[in-house]
Amino acid sequence: MSQMSKREASVVIGVIGFLWFFLGGMIGFLIRPSVPLVGKLSFNTVLARGENLDVVQKALLGPTAHASFNLMMECALIGLVGGLSLGILIWFLVKKRG
Repeated sequence: MSQMSKREASVVIGVIGFLWFFLGGMIGFLIRPSVPLVGKLSFNTVLARGENLDVVQKALLGPTAHASFNLMMECALIGLVGGLSLGILIWFLVKKRG
């Protein structure tokens, strides 16, 4: 296997990082907290952090929407760090091997 150029390595690292960021965000959305009697909030409500709700709903569901959004972003950032680490590790292994 030929040695990777710096451009190819950065593309591979970026793609792996993006995919893991996306995967982490999906996992964060799937494990979001639920509200008693309502269940889990919709994707639109989570992304809007509850700003698309009316006044009464915002008062009741707003904190859960904020918590769901924060959890989704935290999982996405953890996925990004993991993906970038994996991409860099792959790059070092290919560089060492070639």
